[in-house]
Amino acid sequence: MNSQGEFNNICEVVFEDRKSIQYFSFEEIELLKGFFSCLGQTDKNGQIANCKTYKELFKRRLDILEAQEKTKYKSQMAFSIGLGIMLSIMIL
Repeated sequence: MNSQGEFNNICEVVFEDRKSIQYFSFEEIELLKGFFSCLGQTDKNGQIANCKTYKELFKRRLDILEAQEKTKYKSQMAFSIGLGIMLSIMIL
């Protein structure tokens, strides 16, 4: 078996291992599969283009997750402040 075939087999095993991928969402797993499936398939310039493309895709995914985290944090903060004010009013 050639090295590309071995690499593809290793990728398949990793993506089938639930322990290895349990922390990733379905979209993230699909991005990773797409990225790894293109490795070694083209010349150096193709590899660089593939890396740049997936870098942007992963950056977008990270931006989405960061925005969701900020929204979640702000919601929790607003709830805590509201509860604190409510308790203060009740005590007075």
